[in-house]
Amino acid sequence: MDTPVYRERVLPSLATFLLAPLLGVFVFAVMLPVNDQLGTLIAISVSALLASLLILKAPVIEVSISHVRVGRARIDRALIGSITIVSAEDAFAEKGHLLDATAYTSFQASVKTMLKVQIADKADPTPYWLFSTRNPEKLKDLLS
Repeated sequence: MDTPVYRERVLPSLATFLLAPLLGVFVFAVMLPVNDQLGTLIAISVSALLASLLILKAPVIEVSISHVRVGRARIDRALIGSITIVSAEDAFAEKGHLLDATAYTSFQASVKTMLKVQIADKADPTPYWLFSTRNPEKLKDLLS
């Protein structure tokens, strides 16, 4: 595998990570009548587990000299067609009524900017990739 020239883990926003300790507080409140020490231990464990899952399940964008990988999908860079930056204002429509059902998608709900990458391979049934990224301009320049 090639060495990546660009790598981005598209993490959720900070506000999403605040859900982990909030869930811990709820777990503690439920466990409080049973045992406060056990409730504290379980609440901390649940909060840490949720925060870990948010990080581990965040999609990764990786660009090397020969390939592009978004999440679990991978394609040769030679098969990439035109690239369009999708603004936060246009993202709702692109993910909704303009979305082709056969397109590959990778969204992070709290990241509003996206790239739309056309696939130039005639044998590939996927017309384009639509994915969230925090650095659409940099990524477009790198792939162009």
